[in-house]
Amino acid sequence: TQAGGIRGQVRAEDGSPLAYASIFVKETGTGAASDLEGNYEIALPSGTYQILFQYLGFETISRQVTVGEGFETVNVTLRTQVVVL
Repeated sequence: TQAGGIRGQVRAEDGSPLAYASIFVKETGTGAASDLEGNYEIALPSGTYQILFQYLGFETISRQVTVGEGFETVNVTLRTQVVVL
């Protein structure tokens, strides 16, 4: 059974939601994508996880999250990635 998990919102620096951002759980090899409003939810058993937040054209963020009985809220803001050619 699932004890809880993580949920939250992925946004850009200007505050706009990032639709279809990738949220990846390293320990399970699974993840999810955010919806049109940047919201996501992933059910996980209790434990500590390394979560990667990715979106094309933005820097990847890694967060360590401990999941207990319920859902942990993890909101992130991704910064625009600077590409030098």
